[in-house]
Amino acid sequence: MERYPIGGRGPVRVEVRRTADALSLCLVVGSTTLLFGGDYGVDLATRLRQADAALSLHPSRELLVYANDEVEIVAAEIDAASLEGGALRLPRRDLAELAGLLERAHDAIASLRQAAEFVAN
Repeated sequence: MERYPIGGRGPVRVEVRRTADALSLCLVVGSTTLLFGGDYGVDLATRLRQADAALSLHPSRELLVYANDEVEIVAAEIDAASLEGGALRLPRRDLAELAGLLERAHDAIASLRQAAEFVAN
């Protein structure tokens, strides 16, 4: 497995991982890694930006950004990111920067795919 660190904000790091079969977008919090398909970067970034805008209008709310069977990502006016009980809680002040990192990860995945296609041909 190859890792491509993109960057981080607080305890949350964004990276791309490549195995023989797949490229994955990863959110890493401490020793826990949340894996997403390689095409999730732009979608998650858009959701974070929408949550940031919504929280600017209603700062007392918590917003569900993403959920699947294993994890929920929640945006809120909190001091620090945390991962507890299957919920990743992200502070509003980190949302824009994390969205930018997710977009960079998406671009990195696209570049890695193009490179693989070039080598294959």
